[in-house]
Amino acid sequence: MRRCILSTDTRASQTAPLRSPSPGRRFNRGEILVAVAFTLVGLAVAGIAGGYDLGDLRRMGPGYFPMILGLLLAAIGVALIIEVVRSDNPPPPLLMRPFVMLSLGIISFAQLVERAGMVPAVFSLVVLSALGERTLRPLSILVIAVLMSAVSVLLFIEALGIPVPVFPE
Repeated sequence: MRRCILSTDTRASQTAPLRSPSPGRRFNRGEILVAVAFTLVGLAVAGIAGGYDLGDLRRMGPGYFPMILGLLLAAIGVALIIEVVRSDNPPPPLLMRPFVMLSLGIISFAQLVERAGMVPAVFSLVVLSALGERTLRPLSILVIAVLMSAVSVLLFIEALGIPVPVFPE
């Protein structure tokens, strides 16, 4: 049951005016570019998948799954574009330290995995990537690096049989 409460307070009848984008409004260009990239990549994947037999739900063809994923990615991109355009939040500051340290971690892993083995490569990846975050303590970084190295060896070398040395030979 709904109740209607009448008020004689003049402030209650005032409503906030609809906000329209101000002329000096700044959009987060980085987020818009990522959203547009999602949309374009999704549409490209869907377009390429359209060249393959799609089949139907009972007998999916080789193009069915890529078509669905491409369309979902494009839809996420459109939703992100709408979200960024409608948002009043200012663009977040660009932090270079996490970007640089994560990039260095990935590059070190790529350079070390075949030359030095899985353990040193994963260890360097975790340590360099963790240095991008100022709040992590050295002991926690060390524990995470050791655990991730062990899990990587068990999963990729032992379980999946990927021919990568554990340590340098």
